[in-house]
Amino acid sequence: YAGIKPEVGPVTLDIGVIYYGYDSQEFDEPYTEFKLGASHSYENGAGVGVALYYSPEYFGNTGTATYYEVNGSYPLGKVGPFAVGLGGALGYQEVERATDYTSWRLGLTGVTDAGIEVGLTYHGADEDFGPIGDDRVVIHLKYSFGIIG
Repeated sequence: YAGIKPEVGPVTLDIGVIYYGYDSQEFDEPYTEFKLGASHSYENGAGVGVALYYSPEYFGNTGTATYYEVNGSYPLGKVGPFAVGLGGALGYQEVERATDYTSWRLGLTGVTDAGIEVGLTYHGADEDFGPIGDDRVVIHLKYSFGIIG
């Protein structure tokens, strides 16, 4: 993933490119996706955003794909060293030669002042994609830092 997040007035843009590469002979269908997002954060720490992802040749040689998303977050307060927040998103995927679907996620995230993030999120969709696409709960750990002042 590579991208930039410039600020234009009260809006933060998220412009990027994502490459999905796989190292398995059974699952060797890499593709590239471009992202354009915009978000706004309120004084109380809540935020809203929209995003558009586009792939000229999506996974499995299924043609072009476009994913639209609306998302939001709301701070819940401090728990120990973590600033805890609730976040969610609703998206819609259109794929040229495959099934279109709606997806969603809802989760809790905790972030420390040092940039350590821990989260627990439920992900789901209105299509059954078999074991690889079942609804699931995901735990994540992330560390963020700045390299440009």
